[in-house]
Amino acid sequence: TKLPVLKGQHALVTRGDKTWQFRLHNYLAFYDGKYWCMWSHGPVVEDKPTQHLRYATSLDGLQWTEPEEITGPSSREGFRYIARGFWVRDGRLLAIASQDEAKSYFGPSLQLLAWEWQPAHRQWEPLGVMFEDVINNFPPQKVPGGEWGMMCRDHERKVSMLIGGVKSPLDWKASPVTARSRSTSLPEK
Repeated sequence: TKLPVLKGQHALVTRGDKTWQFRLHNYLAFYDGKYWCMWSHGPVVEDKPTQHLRYATSLDGLQWTEPEEITGPSSREGFRYIARGFWVRDGRLLAIASQDEAKSYFGPSLQLLAWEWQPAHRQWEPLGVMFEDVINNFPPQKVPGGEWGMMCRDHERKVSMLIGGVKSPLDWKASPVTARSRSTSLPEK
């Protein structure tokens, strides 16, 4: 009874429909005076083929625009996109996602991709592959040397640290991360 009571409001960003029932992997950012939300947008359950990327924006975090696509379903049959976060880099907004086969945990064709928001055209421009055979959980963060760093794992769940992103959002070097013990827990947990 002595704890403060905080007031708040809830808002719905997107609602499923009969065709596109599933939303997951949501990320938020504040950029250019508004909130941005992105997510994986799928047909039934997590990570199925045709899963793609959508986003919406809000000035106050309560009233959201109608969802729009960052990118539609992959042109590669049996593949999916998984939203992996927004990255504000040098004053520009980037959306990060992985793409791979939707048959297993992560397929051997796993890639980490980037799109850049083009405010003049109000659309996302594909930048290309950030790195082959990795997926992240969180977007890059500045590290003390001025470079960007991001923990990733490959399709076999081997963990590495990507360092770079200074010359280009597509310029990275990987350093493997080794575990100190043979724990049964997974590195991403």
